[in-house]
Amino acid sequence: GSIWLTTYRGGLHQLSESKFKTFSTANGLESDEISAIEELGEDKYMIGSIDGKLAVIDHEKTIPLKIKTPINGRIYDILLDKFKNIWIATRSGLLLMKPDGQQKFFTEKDGLPAGQLWVVTQDKKDNYWIGSRTGGMMKMDFIIYPDKPAFKEFKRQEINSVFIMSIKETNQGDMIICTNTAGLNIISGDGKVNHY
Repeated sequence: GSIWLTTYRGGLHQLSESKFKTFSTANGLESDEISAIEELGEDKYMIGSIDGKLAVIDHEKTIPLKIKTPINGRIYDILLDKFKNIWIATRSGLLLMKPDGQQKFFTEKDGLPAGQLWVVTQDKKDNYWIGSRTGGMMKMDFIIYPDKPAFKEFKRQEINSVFIMSIKETNQGDMIICTNTAGLNIISGDGKVNHY
């Protein structure tokens, strides 16, 4: 029931029971420039910053996370998937954090069509979708799950934008694609694209 607000230079705010809680460098965060948040469990959240730092807030206690592969630049999105893997969309690639603590970082060398990733999501059919700033919308399948993903561009000509800012699934299973340069696109379950 809380609302979380990520800010550019003012830390992370939680609006709960009509009052704000602020988490910042004063509470142990390594950065006040928060760009992503994902709920991991009851009163437990992972947050990412614009300078590539990750932390967990667990029952209001801030715990910085060590990343084996340093992330250069902004963390744009965090996804806790149905299998408890964490996928982190960053300016330089896609970070996988497995439940056992293993980490793997995927870049264009691993087949990503683009490196500037803005959003990563999983739909009700367990398909993974990635939106980037320069490579459009991608679908992520797996040769070996989750260690060996395969990426392919998805309906690039129909969506008519390489800059995908948001991907959401409706209750009916349609995918809503928000772009920076081509408005709103809705992909129905049968694959038809409608532009707005």
